[in-house]
Amino acid sequence: MNDDLSELNVPYRLLLGPGPSVVHPRVYRAMQQPVIGYLDPVFIQLLDDTQRPLRTVFRTENVGPVALGSRLRRLYLELKMARKAS
Repeated sequence: MNDDLSELNVPYRLLLGPGPSVVHPRVYRAMQQPVIGYLDPVFIQLLDDTQRPLRTVFRTENVGPVALGSRLRRLYLELKMARKAS
């Protein structure tokens, strides 16, 4: 069995059919960034920056998260409350 874990080099392909499609290089660069946790202040800021335009799209002025699951929504609201309390 070969245990060599060298870098995978796949040639570029233009996919025009259904199924996996061509991914923009910007997406690949984003996927190469280090992972941040959901409690990281950078993540919270990114969340705020993402939701601002979503509020316009959904025509809402809700202060809570727009597109989050219920667990993360609760965490987000708790963090907002803690931030205001401090």
